[in-house]
Amino acid sequence: MSQAAGGVGKRIAKGSMWLSAARLVVNLSGMVSTVLLARLLVPADFGLVAIAATLMQIVTSITEMSLSQALIRLDDPTDQDFHSAWTLSMLRGVTIAVVLSASAPLVAHIYGDQRLVPIMIVLGCGAALSGLANPWLAVFQRKLVFWQEFVLSTASKMTNVIVAVAVAWYFQSYWAIVAGIVGMYAATVIASYCILPRLPRFSLASWRTLLSFSVWTSASQLVNALNWRADQLLVGKIATPTVLGYYNVGFNLANLATRETTLPLIQTLFPAFAAIKHDKPRLAAAYIRADRLLVALGVPVGVGFALVAQPMVPLFLNPKWLPAVPIIQAFAVIFGLQGIAGLVTPLGMAMGQVRLLFMRDLQVLCIRLPLMIAGAVIWGVPGLVAARVLTGLYQIAIAMLLAKRLAGVSLMRQLRTHLPTLISCCAMALAVWWVAGTGWRLFAGYDLAQDLVLRVMVGGIVYIGARVILWIVMGRPEGLEREAANMVGKLRRRPA
Repeated sequence: MSQAAGGVGKRIAKGSMWLSAARLVVNLSGMVSTVLLARLLVPADFGLVAIAATLMQIVTSITEMSLSQALIRLDDPTDQDFHSAWTLSMLRGVTIAVVLSASAPLVAHIYGDQRLVPIMIVLGCGAALSGLANPWLAVFQRKLVFWQEFVLSTASKMTNVIVAVAVAWYFQSYWAIVAGIVGMYAATVIASYCILPRLPRFSLASWRTLLSFSVWTSASQLVNALNWRADQLLVGKIATPTVLGYYNVGFNLANLATRETTLPLIQTLFPAFAAIKHDKPRLAAAYIRADRLLVALGVPVGVGFALVAQPMVPLFLNPKWLPAVPIIQAFAVIFGLQGIAGLVTPLGMAMGQVRLLFMRDLQVLCIRLPLMIAGAVIWGVPGLVAARVLTGLYQIAIAMLLAKRLAGVSLMRQLRTHLPTLISCCAMALAVWWVAGTGWRLFAGYDLAQDLVLRVMVGGIVYIGARVILWIVMGRPEGLEREAANMVGKLRRRPA
């Protein structure tokens, strides 16, 4: 048993390394793309495409069938299962294209901009193309092998960046963002067959087996899409495309810095939790250890990104994007804190509790949507942002209760696990605020760059120092600090 557990642990660690490398490439590419596009385009271009892209994501979520997860969860999937998964995915892509094209005139009328019609049609064609991806890649995930995810993510994101920046540089048009999205879909499909050259065929033999798992996950995906993107539709309706551009870029930058940092670990944990779902003690121990790491990564990144947003935006984007700074700050913090809720979804899916996850998402939506509408109507965009932050905190509380129910991890144990991270982040924020308030500079000129570097250095030193001090005061308990100390000890004992 211990050898098998060790093998699973090694595969999870290796998979996390591959996924971390993939996310690093994706994040850096996304940051470079955002910086370049922000300089080549105007905020209104981002706002216009954001409306169409948000609607596409909602339609995509309505038709989501979670076919890869269904293939992973099957004990012994057959060729017919993979053929059926590809067929359902292809039919779903065509459905998305038809729905987006048919609804484009109505959407353009609602938002008063006829440019949305061709944008939605082209994005629908891209979604149809994405439905042709190779379903056999799920075999890798079943075996906790994730190098193919690195190839797929890198190929798709690099294509997105190259196409979008090239079109933006030549045409300086919002079509650059659309072209990048379609290019990303095309690259994903091509790369999937290069990784595993196995062609599927049309078949619906196993559609009942696949959809029996997918029905609740599909409903949950729809609710999640509304939870995640409905605010952009509200901003597009109550404000100008320029304001929506500020909101969209601020939202995406905060998401890029926080949620994407923790995504590699979350992706590996669904198959890992599924492998030990019947061993409750192991499952609880695995959950708390992974949760500790996830929060230790996500929260300081989110808080730190909020602390450096003020000098970072005018330095890398352009002073014209300064109105996006408070949006970045609010979302970066709440997205970082939501790392506390990040592992409940793979845990629930591994245990087959997809209906419970759907009810959680629906409950959050029923609270978030009225609050966002009220906030937007009364206070505009600031009110909408405040509503998202408050409901994000509520979502964290719900996730902690679900972790207690599914994995048997008490609320006090979860709080004790996260306390060092939260205290260290508070210390980091106070230190950075103090340094920023002094206006200290090493030399004249390059004020924004000096301010950014100073904030990063002070924040990093204070966060790590606070964690080490807390660990010593608490009696050197098990955790990240103990693992780091053991690793350093092994390196020191290793012969030269």
